[in-house]
Amino acid sequence: MFYLALFTGARLQTVCTIRLKHLDGTVDSHGDLRLPVGFGTLVDTKHNKQITLIIPGWLVEDMRIYSRCQEAQKRRGRSFYGDTHENYLFLSKNGLPYYTSKKEILDRSNHKPQKTPKSVKLQDGAALRTHIKQIILPKIRSTHSNFQSFTFHDLRATFGMNLLESQIKLLGEHLATECIDYVQQRMGHTNKTTTIQYLNYKSRLNWKNRIQHEFEESLFKHINTSSKKGV
Repeated sequence: MFYLALFTGARLQTVCTIRLKHLDGTVDSHGDLRLPVGFGTLVDTKHNKQITLIIPGWLVEDMRIYSRCQEAQKRRGRSFYGDTHENYLFLSKNGLPYYTSKKEILDRSNHKPQKTPKSVKLQDGAALRTHIKQIILPKIRSTHSNFQSFTFHDLRATFGMNLLESQIKLLGEHLATECIDYVQQRMGHTNKTTTIQYLNYKSRLNWKNRIQHEFEESLFKHINTSSKKGV
């Protein structure tokens, strides 16, 4: 789930509503899987916006391997859709989705079991956020005490930053507008100003790094001069 966000820029809602059958697509000439998501695809996006995720071939193969493992099969067996290709790729140990899709809500409303079912709580990603806070962060900080907090959404932002930087290196800063347009399309940003924030952050980061470097150079010069004077 983390790799999907980090290498495609997909939101939590999108990652959690991908189904097994979506892995059956063929890869393109670059070895990547182009997966349409959004309205009409069963994979939910913010505001049902239609975009195409480009998933690296190695990650697709890893997801296929995971989908066939015994643990994944057990989780599907405990879930609403059962061990079928219609089921979510990622489920909790209890067979619950991490994010309830719009399609499941509709399917449950149309499902008429013989017995009155227990009320089902809709999932909104809270279980994953709790896992990051209570399991992942403490484990990281056991060896890296100064590690800062992060959210699942930060993985998407990291993808956007990396994608923008790679496009600028490829096309050059003089074509920044074209770079931003490409990143906006890949990220599914409705407003271009959201994408431009990545560029502004990169500029501020470069400025901070330059100032830090100049400060350190100045400081070391002072230290070297003082050492020669025997201070």
